[in-house]
Amino acid sequence: MKKLVVSLSLLFFVHKANACVDVNLDYEYFNLFAQEMIHAPEYEPFLLAYDTPFYESQNKFRSENIESWQKYFDNKLTYEETLALVQTISLKHLQDWSHGKLTHVLSKKLGAQFFNKYKQGLTYLIKAKELEPYMAISFVADEDSFYFDVDKNRKNATQLNYSKTMESLMNAYKTSTNKEIKLRYAYQIVRFNHYTRNYQKAVHYFETLVTPLNLKSPIYYYALQQMAGAQNGLGKKETANWNFFKVFIHSRDLKQSSYTSMKFSNSGDF
Repeated sequence: MKKLVVSLSLLFFVHKANACVDVNLDYEYFNLFAQEMIHAPEYEPFLLAYDTPFYESQNKFRSENIESWQKYFDNKLTYEETLALVQTISLKHLQDWSHGKLTHVLSKKLGAQFFNKYKQGLTYLIKAKELEPYMAISFVADEDSFYFDVDKNRKNATQLNYSKTMESLMNAYKTSTNKEIKLRYAYQIVRFNHYTRNYQKAVHYFETLVTPLNLKSPIYYYALQQMAGAQNGLGKKETANWNFFKVFIHSRDLKQSSYTSMKFSNSGDF
């Protein structure tokens, strides 16, 4: 109680001192209570400043995505090994592994039989690594733009052949027998259509490929976030915000991005 009184006194002092200057009082208020009274990091998104969300959070959580990959691999890999496999190991090493060539320390450790046993998942990772450099939305300037695209060489989804990419992803979705891997291909399809500004198709594929799987694993919320982005592109801001909020509540990995998306997509009365 004493700490609360002191904190409120400090807040009053800060408010009076800054009354005549341009300051963001939310910054002093929320961070004061986050630092002094709150010790559970899962509550930080509600307590940090609006201008610098998650500023104090520094990778306090393990990624749900990586943990779900650990589970897929029957926990035969450590978290660090799984993280390397998913995010660090190059596409070339995975492609070599698929042909029986063990060119990375991890593939040498696990052997060729490991790839054969988990072929669906590792083949998905190859496809995901092929797509990843292009998984960004193209910048389109308009009369209201406050900035311009500085990096003219940056890749984006429109640089991929739409028909061939969709055919490849749809075939992989249909032939996958593992529901988790099938869901991951569905996520890629929704994301690809969102980033190519085929917003209505992104929503359609979420409803026809993601929803029927009835699998609320972490990657489901990755797909839901992409669908919400497409809804925002369609001007359905209230619906998009509600879906971003669901992502924020249920996903550990996507709290910062969904928080930011809610901020930039709302119309002021959310």
